[in-house]
Amino acid sequence: MSDPGRLAITPGRVVRGRLRPPGSKSASNRHLVLAAGAEGTSVLTGLGPGDDVARMVAAVAALGATVRRDGDTATVTGLGGPPPGDATLDAGASGTTMRFVTALAATGDRPVTLDGTARMRERPIGPLVAALRSLGAEVDELGEPGYPPLAVRGPLAGGEVVVDASLSSQFASAILLAAPFASGDVRVRLAAGAVSRPYLEGTVAVLEAWGVGVVTHDDGWTVRAGAPAAQDLAVEPDASAAVYPWVGAAITAGDVAVEGLHRDGLQADLGVLAVLESMGAEVVDEASGIRVRGRRPLLGVDADLSACPDGALALAVAAAMATGPSRFTGLGTLRVKETDRLAALETELRRVGADATAGPDDLRIDPGPLHGTVVHTYDDHRIAMSFALLGLVVPGIEIEDPGCVAKTWPSFFGVLDDLAVPVADVIAIDGPAGTGKTTVSTAVAERLGRLRLDTGAFYRAATLVGIRAGIAPGRELAEALAGHTFSYDDGVMAIDGQDVSGEIRAPAVTEQVSAVSAVPEVRERMVDAQRAWVASSGVGVVVEGRDIGTVVFPGAITKVYLDARPEVRAARRAAELGTDPAEEEARIRARDEFDSGRATSPLRPADDAWHLDTSDLAIDEVVTAIVAHHRERVG
Repeated sequence: MSDPGRLAITPGRVVRGRLRPPGSKSASNRHLVLAAGAEGTSVLTGLGPGDDVARMVAAVAALGATVRRDGDTATVTGLGGPPPGDATLDAGASGTTMRFVTALAATGDRPVTLDGTARMRERPIGPLVAALRSLGAEVDELGEPGYPPLAVRGPLAGGEVVVDASLSSQFASAILLAAPFASGDVRVRLAAGAVSRPYLEGTVAVLEAWGVGVVTHDDGWTVRAGAPAAQDLAVEPDASAAVYPWVGAAITAGDVAVEGLHRDGLQADLGVLAVLESMGAEVVDEASGIRVRGRRPLLGVDADLSACPDGALALAVAAAMATGPSRFTGLGTLRVKETDRLAALETELRRVGADATAGPDDLRIDPGPLHGTVVHTYDDHRIAMSFALLGLVVPGIEIEDPGCVAKTWPSFFGVLDDLAVPVADVIAIDGPAGTGKTTVSTAVAERLGRLRLDTGAFYRAATLVGIRAGIAPGRELAEALAGHTFSYDDGVMAIDGQDVSGEIRAPAVTEQVSAVSAVPEVRERMVDAQRAWVASSGVGVVVEGRDIGTVVFPGAITKVYLDARPEVRAARRAAELGTDPAEEEARIRARDEFDSGRATSPLRPADDAWHLDTSDLAIDEVVTAIVAHHRERVG
C-alpha cells in the first residue's frame, strides 16, 4: 500500500509540450502592497495561486483594504495612503508577506503585530527593522532580537536610509514598496554586498507600473512620496516556476516552451537559462515565450548564482546528472530560506548517490550512480519540485509531503504529469528466443544511427544477482536488487560498475532467466531501469525484448514482432551456443509456453505491431525490411 504522505514519481519520461506557468508570486505580492495603499479600485489579473499570495491577500485585507478574489483575479479597493493599523497578522511561511507588510504597516500611526510559522521566527528581519527605525518607525521585537514576531507602528518619515540587503533583497524591496506612503521622499541606498539585484530591479519596475516616481542612482533609488492611483494590471508568469519545466526538459532531453516570458525580462530566475546553455541545453527566445531543448550529455559547470539563488535547487539536480563536477557560488542566502536549502541539497543529493558538499555560500556536486530514495522535503516547495524532476529519470524517487508545493504552485504535480510523457522515439523489437532479435536490433540501430538497448540483459543481470546470492526467483530477489546498480553502455551490461556481459550468458543464467523475469516485483524494477536508460539517452533508441511494445514502451513509434518456426529458431540457437538442435527446440517450445502463459507481461505481440517471420530471410533482409517499415511510418 502506498504511503499517502509520499508521491512516487514515474521514471522513463521526457518533458515535452507548452505551458503558461502561474503568475509570479514575487510580482503578485508587490502589486498587492501597492494596490492596498492606492487611491481607488484596482483589478489585478494573473495572480499566483499559492499560499504565499493568499497570505498577502489576507494581510492587506486585515490592514483595511477591500479585496475580492476570484481565481487569479483580485479586485482591490485601496486605502489611499497608510493603513489605519490595530491589526494582528499571520504571514505563515511567506517571507515576502512578512517583510513587505512589516514595512507597509510602519507607514501607519497605529500598531500592527506580525508573526508567522516556527521557521519564520528563525528567518532574519533585523536589517529591515534597522532601516525602518532609521526612518522614524517604532518597531518592537517581541521575541529574539532581529527575528519575528514584531509590533510595528509609524508614521514613516522621508529621508535617506542605508539598507543592508546582503541576506535578502526583500529588505530593500520592502522599503521601496512602502516609500510612496511615507511623509516625504525616501532615498534608499544599498550597503555593500546586496544580493539578488534583479529582484530589486523588478520592484522598481512594479513601482513605475503604478506611476510612482522613481529616480535611479548608482547606489540605489529615490522614491517620490504620494499614494499611487488605482491600476488595472496583469501579473506576468512566474519565472521561478518556469525553472522546473525548463530544467526538466534539459535533463530528459525534452523540448518545452514556456509562454509569456522572455530573456530580457527582469525576473531573477531567468538567469537559470544561461546556466542551462552552459550545460549544453538549447535556449530559444520565441515570439510567444522561451523554449528549452535538452541535449545529452549535460556538462558540469561553474556558475555564480547570486542573482538567482532559488534557481540553484533545480540546477543542482541537473548537475547531479552531468558528465562532470559542478560548483555553484553566491548561495549564502539559501541558508535562511524556508529551510537551510544548502544543507538540504547536500543531504538529499548524497542520499540519491551524488557527492555533494555545501560550503558557507557554495555547493559542489560530483555526479555518481544515482538511485531511488524517499526525498525529505523539509516543508520546502522548491526541494519537492526539484527532486521530482530527478524522478523522471531515476527510478524509485518518492517525494515526502508533496503537498508543500501549495506554497507557490499547488497544481505542480498535475502539470508535471501532463508535460512528462513516456518516451516515444523508440523502435520496439519483440519476439521469442531464437528469432534473431539481438543481431537484428544491433544492425537496425547501426543503420539508423540509434542506440540499442537489450532489455533481456537486465533480466539476466538480475538472475545473476540471485545466483551469486543463492536467492531463488521471488520477492526476496527483488528486494536484493535494490542494493545494486545496473547500467548498460554500448552492449556492456554492468552490475555495480562491473562488466558482467559474459557471465549473464552462462547456461545457469539462461535456465533461470524466464522464472526471474516472471516475478512482478523484479519486472517492475527492471522496467523502471530500462525506461530511465532510454530517457537519459537523449537520442532515438532501438529496444528489443519480449514486452517492449506492450508494456515497457507502449507508445513506441514503431513496433515490430519477429517470429520464426520453432525448428529454425532452435537451429540458430544451437549454432550460437554449440548445443544439440533437438534439445534446443525442446527448450524453446517450453520457454515459449512459459513466457506466453505467465501472468505478468506475457509474451504476445502488441496490437499495432508489424509481424515479420524471419524463418526464410537472411539477417540483412530482415534489417532492410524493418528500416523500410520504420521510415514509412515516420515519413
